[in-house]
This record gives sequence, structure tokens and C-alpha cells, in this order.
Amino acid sequence: MMALQWIRDNIAAFGGNPNNITLFGESAGAVSVSLHLLSPLSRNLFSQAIMESGSATAPWAIISREESLLRGLRLAEAVGCPHERDDMSEVIECLRKKDPFDLVNNEWGTLGICEFPFVPVIDGAFLDEYPARAMANKNFKKTNILMGSNTEEGYYFIIYYLTELFRKEENVYVNRQEFLRAVTELNPYVSAIARQSIVYEYTDWLNPDDPVSNRNALDKMVGDYHFTCNVNEFAHRYAETGNNVYMYYYKHRTVANPWPSWT
Repeated sequence: MMALQWIRDNIAAFGGNPNNITLFGESAGAVSVSLHLLSPLSRNLFSQAIMESGSATAPWAIISREESLLRGLRLAEAVGCPHERDDMSEVIECLRKKDPFDLVNNEWGTLGICEFPFVPVIDGAFLDEYPARAMANKNFKKTNILMGSNTEEGYYFIIYYLTELFRKEENVYVNRQEFLRAVTELNPYVSAIARQSIVYEYTDWLNPDDPVSNRNALDKMVGDYHFTCNVNEFAHRYAETGNNVYMYYYKHRTVANPWPSWT
């Protein structure tokens, strides 16, 4: 936010227009941009926004203060520090003395797919309500936005999460049993009924045993939940208030792509 204020105060000296500042971000950067659109403290420091593959309503974008505290205590335990919440000053003092590389190497713990150790919380200042509520209440900067998502949003994360099933090589196929197990692993926080609904929605019922369809369905499932659906929801809420919303869905694949052709 201080950087935005500096740009607004000084960009004219570099030939810029302080009344025509565009924020741009991709993935976590898109979340950051969308949070600035929601924040009462920073929404007046820029003019419009571009967001690629991310929004503040993504399930990985925000955690509660309680969850943030628990993750901090788990990190403290992992690096050999006191980790009792009744003496936070001792926990913090120990963490401050630790080698930064130890903290970085231990911060991920046992997080699920598309979960990140430390993300924004509702602090009551920069953010005073959860993004979904802010969007429903139309409590955001009224301006033009450009946003969208890509095909194969999920593969990048699946490859690093289901390492035995998904390898960075051409011949990767997923049989029916592997598909069903992967649905469970990729959706650890949903009920059995919800998982059944996911299986029903993402199964190619004309050929449920097709290994290519099963593989691609897992990518679609992860990409929809963590990226595409939330981007679409954010854009829809913006359009409802009469703002200009420019959407894209990117499908082009570069010829120089080093990844397998199915990604």
C-alpha cells in the first residue's frame, strides 16, 4: 500500500498520470490486486485493475486469524521452538532467532493442494470483512477490470501434489480407480456426499474408463475450484454493479513449452 501511495505521489515526475494507475497481478498477485479493490485503505490509490488466474474469493486466498495462528505454532514446533499458545512472546522470540532457511524449509508442513502457508487475514484495518461478503455487499472499488483464467489451471499443482500418479512425461494416463482415489486426495475437506457429486460432475459417462478423460477431468476439477469459478464469480459481481468487465479464457499453447503436451 505504501508503494501505491508513492507511485500516486511521484509518478507524474516520470511522465505518468496519477489519475490513471493500473494494478496488475497473476495468481497470488491477482489475489493481491483484488484485495486492493476491496480494501477501504487502498482502493482510492489506483484507477483500474488486471487480474490473471486469481481473485480474493479463491479458497486459498484468505485464512482466518485462528488458522494463521495455528500454522505459526506448527512452524514453531517444526523448527524446535516453544509452540504453546499461552506464551506467544516466547514463541515469537525463538522464531526470530532461527535461521531464515530453516523457516522456509519447514513452513509448508502438511498443507493440501493449492494451500499456502501464510496468506492474508481479515485484520480489521486493510480488510474489514471476508471477500465473499464484501462482494455480496458491493463493498469494493467501482471501476473497470480485466480478468480471466487459462485452460489446464490445475495440472501445475497436481503434478507436484500427486507425484506418483502424475509425472512430467508424455504417457500419463489415469484409470478409473486412480481417478476415484485422486478425487479423495485432492478434496480432503469435503464430505463423502460432496465427493460423490464431484465424481458425478467430472466423469465422462459416455466412457467413464477412458484414461485420458479421467486425467483431464482431474485438471478441470482442480482448476475450476481453485481458479476459474472464483474468477468468474468475482467478474460477475463486478458486472452486476454496472462496471465494465473484460473477460478472457486463454487456450494458446506456445511451441516452446517444455512441459508434456497434455498439460
